[in-house]
Amino acid sequence: YCTKAVYSEVIKFNPNVARIIPVDDNLDFNGLKKLKMLIRENSYDLIIDAHTNLRTFYLRLFIGTHLLKFNKYSLRKFLLVDF
Repeated sequence: YCTKAVYSEVIKFNPNVARIIPVDDNLDFNGLKKLKMLIRENSYDLIIDAHTNLRTFYLRLFIGTHLLKFNKYSLRKFLLVDF
C-alpha cells in the first residue's frame, strides 16, 4: 500500500495490507523514479490506481502487472459544478 507518510498510521493495522510504502509530501521526480523501481522490484500481483493523475500515470507506465484504475469522472464533476 503506497500512501503519504502522514496517512500510514491509519493503514498500519489493516490485516489485508502486507506492506506500506510511505511517501513524503514533497516527492520530486528522482523520488518518483525510486518509488517506481521499488514497485517494479517487488513485482506485485495487482496495482490499483485510486488517483489517476500524472504521477500515478508515470508509476503505472511499463510496470508489467495487472492494473485497475479508479475513474473519478473529473470532467463530469467539473461540468456539473461550474456550468
